[in-house]
Amino acid sequence: MTDAREEHPSITAARHLRTIADLWPELLAQLSKQGQRVDHGGARPKPTAQIPIDPHVSDIKAEIESWVRFLCRTLSDELKTWRPPEDTSTPALLRHIADWHIGHFTEHPDEMLAQAIRDDCQDYAHLARKTAYPTGIRKIPLHIACLEHDTNDQGQRTPCPGQYHTLLIPDRELQDMVCDHDPTHRMSPWEWQRGLRRGALNPAGITALLGKISGTDRKVAL
Repeated sequence: MTDAREEHPSITAARHLRTIADLWPELLAQLSKQGQRVDHGGARPKPTAQIPIDPHVSDIKAEIESWVRFLCRTLSDELKTWRPPEDTSTPALLRHIADWHIGHFTEHPDEMLAQAIRDDCQDYAHLARKTAYPTGIRKIPLHIACLEHDTNDQGQRTPCPGQYHTLLIPDRELQDMVCDHDPTHRMSPWEWQRGLRRGALNPAGITALLGKISGTDRKVAL
């Protein structure tokens, strides 16, 4: 696996931008979650006392959006030919900058600005991940077809239409791969490692998982 310290700064910064974009749906999901709120006396509040969105997540979302607008304004001011993509959502803008313009920031002639942008990319990726997954537990789709069989209405065996996912739990060993169609279809880490060696599993999902375990969200070689 390539050490992140050996990466060119533009590659590292772009990876962080893509991480924020990938986490955006989960961050929005956290925005609308409403836990059971109680008042200081322990009683449940009236429905009108509940807040429709999480104000902390809303602040984080607004801070990241403001930063992305700053990046776009900088591109517009300094690259006269720059035009925003058709999709101007925050994730689309992040991916656009990561794919096409991150070098403008990481190699900026103003070295203080270049360093600040590199730091911001890392800090906001960390903040987005922490906000999207406050417990640290992440459900990781592996995009690997289930190897078990299903049963149709006539009682005949058919290929299972599900795909495997797993959970990343801080300070815990790797969890089973579980089918999203039938949770009884499971594969232990030992079983899926054996399946990889035998060529029964597509390694793409596993390499993505290992990249996330490494803390870098990068593809890594087995």
